[in-house]
Amino acid sequence: MSKTILLRLPNWLGDCVMCASAFEKLKDAYKDAKFILVGSQVIEVFATDERVERIIIDTSKKAKCRIYATYQLAKLAGSADISFCFTNGFFGALFLFFTRSKVRVGFATNMRSFLLTNAIKMPTIKPLHQVQKYEYLL
Repeated sequence: MSKTILLRLPNWLGDCVMCASAFEKLKDAYKDAKFILVGSQVIEVFATDERVERIIIDTSKKAKCRIYATYQLAKLAGSADISFCFTNGFFGALFLFFTRSKVRVGFATNMRSFLLTNAIKMPTIKPLHQVQKYEYLL
């Protein structure tokens, strides 16, 4: 049975590229999964990946009411079997919550743990490269 996995990716190009390793690990772990990617315009770097079902650009920061815009974005994305938030901001977790995805994974930061089904504590190993932090989330 094919799973749908939603990824809320970082907004900056460098951070988005550093997520590529975690994305590859997810594709290896879930061979038949289709992916929905949500983030800023920079997520277009993944547009040619055959397993990416949809790319959704998040413009909620520009909205008059960001909470409502985040809700609308979540309805556009729809529910997924598993969703991951690679951003640490509150609105990333709120977005996952609004999607009503069965499993919502993200770091337990910025008072957002109650929005996630799996709130992961930040790794205490120092120094840890950002690529390793993204992989740790998995």
